[in-house]
Amino acid sequence: MDGTVCDQDPIDITFFVPCRNEEYNIIATLSNILDAARNFQYSYEILVFDDHSSDRSPKLIEEFRWEHPEAMIKLIINAFPVGLARNYVEAAIIGRGKYVKLVAGCNYEPRDAIIAILRKLGTADLVLLYYDNKRVFLRRAISKFYTVLVNVLSGYSLQHYHGVSLVPRDSILRWHPASGGYGFLAEFVTTALNEGATYVEVLVPWNVSKGHVSQALAWRNLLPVAHSLLNIFLNRIERNLRRNPIARVSNLPVMREHQKASIVHIEVK
Repeated sequence: MDGTVCDQDPIDITFFVPCRNEEYNIIATLSNILDAARNFQYSYEILVFDDHSSDRSPKLIEEFRWEHPEAMIKLIINAFPVGLARNYVEAAIIGRGKYVKLVAGCNYEPRDAIIAILRKLGTADLVLLYYDNKRVFLRRAISKFYTVLVNVLSGYSLQHYHGVSLVPRDSILRWHPASGGYGFLAEFVTTALNEGATYVEVLVPWNVSKGHVSQALAWRNLLPVAHSLLNIFLNRIERNLRRNPIARVSNLPVMREHQKASIVHIEVK
């Protein structure tokens, strides 16, 4: 992968699309992005990170690129799997967008959901999404438990911590966590909020993917998630110490309090 920071000819949005063995979903994902982007005047690029797929995903993406020469689509193929966290940061490094929009290659977000998110661009530092209740019960229960746990450890009260949808690219470069695994998004969000970032939450529908099996509960992900949860709690302690007048020993300005922009409930049909 090219590790050069790309700030030449900046554009509005970099769509980051992580993909691994998504031959049944990746084309629908890319089509949704193009259809949604046509509703705005934003300049954009699409960076697809194929994380060492063993199916036809890379071939299908290349074919899609040739069929849509008007769109700036770049395919990055990893020689071995590196995970979502590293690909996310790499997209921020090589991307040119002022903002980065994460769109999972498994086609969780339909076209109208992407439109709803893009409409909130510029309203807050972080545009976060959370899903309706159309997911299976076990998936909802696990997600709810995880959200409650992160809220308790961080001291915040968000609807969903894996809905890091639209954020400034420099925020990713500045506050990305060292942890990998599925917990890194929650660590990134809470770190940004600790530094005073504002956020807006948008309710979007859950799109059922074809042939996608979530790896969130795989045993190899449990330790990285536990590491992220520990970091979230330790960062909360550090945040409280910084804001305690007794703990401050300098005349530096106090970090401004976290401001919540709004919660927007958008019913997307």
